[in-house]
Amino acid sequence: MSLAVAKSNLEMSLRIEVIDFKKRPTCPSCKNPMTICSHSTPSKVIGLGGSYYTKYREYSCSNHRCPKFNSGKYRASNSWRIDRHKYDLKVESKITRLRFKEKKTYLEIKETLQNLYNIKISQRTIGNIISRYEIACKLDQERENSSKRKKTNEIFVSIDTMSPIKGEEKHIVAMDNYTNRTLLVETVKSENTENHIEFQRKLKKRISRNNTKLLGFMSDDHIAQRKAIKFVWGDKVKHCRCLFHFEKRIMLEPFKLNRKLKTKAKAQIRKIHYVYYFRQDKLTKIKDSPISDYLFEIIKDLVLLQTWKNKRNDTKLESIDFYERLIDIKDLLIELKEFTLTTPESSYKKEKRMLHILLRDINQILNDYHDDFKTLQRIKSYQNDLRLIFEAHTESSQEGFKKLLNYTEMLEEKLKSGKISSKEEQKYIEALYTFVYDRGKSLFHYRDIKNASNTNNAQETKFKSIKHNIKRTQGSTVGGRYLQRHAKYQLYVDPNATRDKIYQILLNADYKAINEIMKEDRKKYKRKLSKIKNEKQWSERIAHLKDKIRKI
Repeated sequence: MSLAVAKSNLEMSLRIEVIDFKKRPTCPSCKNPMTICSHSTPSKVIGLGGSYYTKYREYSCSNHRCPKFNSGKYRASNSWRIDRHKYDLKVESKITRLRFKEKKTYLEIKETLQNLYNIKISQRTIGNIISRYEIACKLDQERENSSKRKKTNEIFVSIDTMSPIKGEEKHIVAMDNYTNRTLLVETVKSENTENHIEFQRKLKKRISRNNTKLLGFMSDDHIAQRKAIKFVWGDKVKHCRCLFHFEKRIMLEPFKLNRKLKTKAKAQIRKIHYVYYFRQDKLTKIKDSPISDYLFEIIKDLVLLQTWKNKRNDTKLESIDFYERLIDIKDLLIELKEFTLTTPESSYKKEKRMLHILLRDINQILNDYHDDFKTLQRIKSYQNDLRLIFEAHTESSQEGFKKLLNYTEMLEEKLKSGKISSKEEQKYIEALYTFVYDRGKSLFHYRDIKNASNTNNAQETKFKSIKHNIKRTQGSTVGGRYLQRHAKYQLYVDPNATRDKIYQILLNADYKAINEIMKEDRKKYKRKLSKIKNEKQWSERIAHLKDKIRKI
């Protein structure tokens, strides 16, 4: 059997996908149809249905008079896989979907591919595929305006900073509030005014290049952001302040009081004799005693109450609810005490003693924190009044600011008259009028912008979603470091992208640019100690330093 026949028989037994043009190509020089000149060697590729081969049908110009005659071979683009990649695009799409849609770890992805498709793949390869997809998403969004933005041709930009590891690099992020698409991400070492100005200049350049109209900014109240936006954009562009961050700024002292009340009250509940013994499983019921059973129910509620955790930035001031639950328990115990007074003096002696101790200790807790409770109640009433002002979205910005100003002046007058003795309440009012008099108008600028929100919560939610996904897939130990390296790309990834969308992003990606970015990232985050630990690198370092001595 000849070699050609053997090769032909082998090809017949294998699945081979021929990559060809839909229509016969024409020569770019003479415009005549090109002819098939050869076929490339079949190249093995692994797909979801098993291994197969791809080969190119190659064309060249056969016109003897054409300057391009037999000068080169033309191939169609490969829609099955990326050249020199071991796995086809369907496998790579499946991996990225398992990662971002189903939030699986590298090991879980590896096991899924092994169990469902009998595909063997290393975790390192999975990581490289995911990294390429993240960068491809960034390049895809940077290439052109989204179709949504083309229709509206207007954007309302929210600016915020993501800090994966405290004290290390941060990511300044600009996002379109209308489409929730990331516009620009810049990694900086510090959040100073110069870095923010440079970021705003890049953003301005990108927006002007896309012929897009900027309606305004939404940001938290970071001073460097304020200065940078004013410096680059001037006073013509409206800068809206996030209502949530405004609340955080004026509620610093109430937050501390809120935590203090709950934390200290819980500590005292844990010290109640019967609560302590119940938690140690040493408390026993009195047989055939309905009062003992009732008191056990109360103790269970107290045990549950002391597990109520503090929330960060608790604008609802849950310590008020916590205190009110204690009041409800006290009222129940008083009602039970009134019932026991109607019973003979000799009966329920142990239960009456237990009831007396519980009432005494709960009353002590309520008395200790009564003033704090009243202070928090007053602050919450101020917050509710402010919320009514801010929630009147149909009113004009001028009318809204006027109401806020009047309310602030009323509280300031109350403070100056000496009617407020609580330090936390005083600090709250001082923070409120300082903010309102300085930049209170910016809290209502969103009303002058069509369909604008009064917070940048959409951006904060996106940040949290990425953090939770990375914590789930990478673990909390290395999650922060992974987030620091990948957040600037993952902010561009749509976790709900369809299979077809993922396939198109991978197919149309610029892999030369992607490989360059990955190479630069590896250099940037390479451990600096390796040049001392590695013998070869250390020898090169010594030679470099010796050479430097000679040049001095």
